[in-house]
Amino acid sequence: MIVKEEYKTRADGVKLFRIYSDEGKSILQNETGNVYTEAIDVENAPYTYSEYEDVVETVDPEDTDPEVPEGADESTIMTRAQLTDKVNELDEAIGLILSGVTE
Repeated sequence: MIVKEEYKTRADGVKLFRIYSDEGKSILQNETGNVYTEAIDVENAPYTYSEYEDVVETVDPEDTDPEVPEGADESTIMTRAQLTDKVNELDEAIGLILSGVTE
């Protein structure tokens, strides 16, 4: 089943929602045809989701030595925790820009 839960509120007050499958499946964004393991949408985003047929391999979010696919550029690989930190930095920067505050 598709689950939509409040994720967090950005600095500019916009609520973000996390969308995922409670069965560990990928999700299909119906309007675009894109497939994700999970999605983060702003409140009232026009997107709808369906479960996709494949099951997502779960990864330890604290894994500091993720398996790198053959041929991948290792310098671009981030752990889930590192990626989450980067998303939070970008969210904060967007909030500051939208509120008119610049450094």
